[in-house]
Amino acid sequence: MSEIRTAMADALAPIHRNKFSSEDFEQLAGRVQGQIDYVTANCKLPEAADHQLHVVLEQILDGIAIMKADKGRDQGAVKIVQALDQYGAHFDHSGWKKLKH
Repeated sequence: MSEIRTAMADALAPIHRNKFSSEDFEQLAGRVQGQIDYVTANCKLPEAADHQLHVVLEQILDGIAIMKADKGRDQGAVKIVQALDQYGAHFDHSGWKKLKH
């Protein structure tokens, strides 16, 4: 999850300045998808925590799909950042900080 947060943190400033191209969104979506694949393959949480994590991951997957769409790609980034905020609210991840968006 830290890697997803890092990817989004790196992208936020250029997204806000409208300096993020369609190709940049595609690359960001791929980077985040790779981390989602890793998290789901290596998830070993108790059932309740696993369920909550999957709620967050579904939101991130929705954001990835939006970033790959023809329009409104920045809204996909917003959805992912909001999902990361949810993650931080539900999990005790040492050193986790909300992204400023």
